[in-house]
Amino acid sequence: MNRIAETLTEILTNKFNVAAEAVRGEASFEDLELDSLAQVELGELINERFGVALTDEEMLDLNSFDDITALIAERVGSPR
Repeated sequence: MNRIAETLTEILTNKFNVAAEAVRGEASFEDLELDSLAQVELGELINERFGVALTDEEMLDLNSFDDITALIAERVGSPR
């Protein structure tokens, strides 16, 4: 697991009580039991942690853990 995925997993497990084993590439927000409010909150935490600017709309348009890590990697310019 790369740095972005590790950090995102840490956020999901610590802040949203998501089981670490549930966090996998194809996992959707529904799989992770995150509603739209939690998605927006996750976006704010990502912005703080990675120094990026994901909008609420972008967060709501993402479909999976892989989508999130890919967008973060694109914004910070590092490999997933």
